Amino acid sequence: MTSPPPPSPPSESQSTRSGVFYGWWVAGVSLVALACTSPGQSFVVGLFNESIRGAAGLDENTLALAYMIGTLASASLMTLAGKLSDKLGPRTMMGLSALGLAGACTAVGYVQGVVSVTVAFFLLRFFGQGVLGLSASHMTAMWFERRLARVESYKQLGLAGLWIGLPAVVLWLIESFGWSRAYATLGFAAAVIVVPLAIFVARNRPEDVGLTVDGDDEHTDDTNANTSEQTSPAIEHKGPDFTLSEAIMTRAFWVVQLTMVLNGVVGTAFLFNMQPMLTERGFDADIAAIALPAWNITMAVSTLIGGQVADRVRPRFLLAGSCGVLATASIVAAFASQPWHFPLFMAMFGLSQSLAVVAGSPAIARFFGRSHHGSIRGFGSTASIAGTAVGPIIHTQLVAVAPALVWLVGEGRGLSIGPLLAAAVAIPLGVLATTLRPPRHPSLGPAGS
Repeated sequence: MTSPPPPSPPSESQSTRSGVFYGWWVAGVSLVALACTSPGQSFVVGLFNESIRGAAGLDENTLALAYMIGTLASASLMTLAGKLSDKLGPRTMMGLSALGLAGACTAVGYVQGVVSVTVAFFLLRFFGQGVLGLSASHMTAMWFERRLARVESYKQLGLAGLWIGLPAVVLWLIESFGWSRAYATLGFAAAVIVVPLAIFVARNRPEDVGLTVDGDDEHTDDTNANTSEQTSPAIEHKGPDFTLSEAIMTRAFWVVQLTMVLNGVVGTAFLFNMQPMLTERGFDADIAAIALPAWNITMAVSTLIGGQVADRVRPRFLLAGSCGVLATASIVAAFASQPWHFPLFMAMFGLSQSLAVVAGSPAIARFFGRSHHGSIRGFGSTASIAGTAVGPIIHTQLVAVAPALVWLVGEGRGLSIGPLLAAAVAIPLGVLATTLRPPRHPSLGPAGS
C-alpha cells in the first residue's frame, strides 16, 4: 500500500485530526537532501579523480593538494553559512545550495589546471557536503528534540540505503556519457529533486505552521506521550539558548565536536587510502569492494539501533563507546595482515561513526538550544569538513615525522602510522567523553550560585 501524498502544511487542529505530525515529512525532505549531497562527498569525488587529473594535467600529489585546499576553503565559510541559515531559514538555504551544487557539477567539466581544479573542488565541497548537508540537519533539529536521535538514526539508515548502489550508477554514467556529462547529470538531478521539495514541502519550524517541537501537544505518534521517555536522561538541556560564542566557550561543545571530527579525519583517511593500503600489503585492490559495503551496512544497522538507544541514554556513554571502537578499528587497520582484516576494521569504523552521529548531533541541539543552532552547527561543520580535508594528507605524510612508529609497524608499512596515531588520540578522548555534562548557561552564573 502506497503512502498518501504529503499534505499542505497543516494547522495545529488539522494535524491533530490527521494523526500525522508534519515533522515526519520534513525529516523525509531532509533525508533526500542529504542523499543529494553525494556529488560533493569524498566517495563520489574519488570516482572522478583520475578523469579530473587527466583533464587538468596534474599528478596525484597535486590533485590531492588541490582537494585539500578546496575543502579547507569551503570549511572556512561554514560558520557564515550557518549564520545565514539562522537568518534566512534552512528551507531557503537548502534550495539555494542545491542550485549551487548543480552549477559546481557542471563547472568541474571545464577544469584546465590546478587553479580551476581547486576552485571546482571548493564549489563541490561547499555546496554539496557543506551547505546542503548543513541545512538538512538544521531543519530536522528545528522540528524534533525528544525524538531527535531516533529521527537521525532513521535518516542515516535511509541514507545508507540510497547510497549503497550509487557508486555503480556513477560508474555507469561515466562509461555511458563521459565523466563531465556524468558529473553535470548528478548535479542537475540534485537540483531537480531538492528545489521543489524545499519550496512545496519543507518548512523551517513547526511554529511557522501552528505546531510544536515533536508534535507533543498533538500526541501524534507516541501513544504514551507523558511516559518516562519525555524525561529521558538523554534530554539534559532545557535551559536558555546559547549563542555561538557562548557555546564554543564550553567544554561540552569541544568534547562532542572533537569526537565527531576524529571520526571524520580517520574515516576519510581510510576511504581515500584503501587501495594504497591494500597494495602496500600485497593484497588485491578488489578487496575494497568488500570492505566499503561492510562499512556502509554496519553503519546503517548500528545507526538504527543506536538511534533508539540515544534518546534514552546520556550521550557521554555513546561518545565514549565511539572513541573506544574507533581506537580498536585503527589498531586493526595498522596491523592488518589478512584480507578479512580490511572489512573488519571498516565495519568497526561504521559502528564508531554511527555512535558519534546518533549521540553527537542531537547533543549539540539539546545542549545549546535552537535559536542559534545554524551558526553553532556551521562552526562544527567547519571543523568536521576541515578534518576530512587533512585526513588523507596526514595519513600519507607521517612516515618522515614518526620514525619510532615506522620501527614499530615495520618498513614498507607507512600507511599504518596514521591509524596508530588515531588510536592514541581516540583513547584519551574517550576517557574525557565519560565526563561530559550539559553546559551551564553564563546567564545562570557559576555552578552552585
